[in-house]
Amino acid sequence: MNQKFIDQFDPSRDLTDELAGITFQTQYTNLSEREKKLVFLKVNGYNRMPPTIEQLYSDDYYLGSADFFDGGRSIYKFWRDELPKIFPSEVTTAYPFLILSGAIGIGKSTVSRLCMANCYARLLCMKNPSKTLHLVPKPFSFVVTHRDENVGYAEFIKWFKDEALMKVPFFKNVKRKFKLQFITSGPLGGRVGLGSDVLVLIGRLQGKLCR
Repeated sequence: MNQKFIDQFDPSRDLTDELAGITFQTQYTNLSEREKKLVFLKVNGYNRMPPTIEQLYSDDYYLGSADFFDGGRSIYKFWRDELPKIFPSEVTTAYPFLILSGAIGIGKSTVSRLCMANCYARLLCMKNPSKTLHLVPKPFSFVVTHRDENVGYAEFIKWFKDEALMKVPFFKNVKRKFKLQFITSGPLGGRVGLGSDVLVLIGRLQGKLCR
């Protein structure tokens, strides 16, 4: 036996004691907040960091220009305070189902438009949204239900297709990797009552395709 190797430091030594103190949990807690978000993005199939809800309505690269939310000035302070509670970070949603109701003019439609844009922005940042969301590859659908289908189309679908998608730099610069369709429902020419509710969803639903 070659004696000169017997007393040398062994780089392959038993690491049982050291490994016992290392867990994924302890390693994760040592990461910075940004590093934790990057881990989330990698694990969930993102290749871009989505904007925060504040960035979305205040930054000109997103919807912060005067054509849209004017740096947030067109959004009531109540909603500016509440939106971060609904969307706490770039990649988390605290309340996936929202019911907005109340008098005309309190900002329901404005917030619904913003939620619609936020949902789309997150999808754009995924490498493969269907895979990330564990869905069969089919078109994603924005669905708008309104007491007057024509009004619903004009306020949401037309706004999104003809304004947001055409003018917002982020939406123009990032190539969409999924098919998208728009669906409206509700009475045609129906009477819109005081504080009429609007429902904006994204999902895989069948219904009347918008023109």
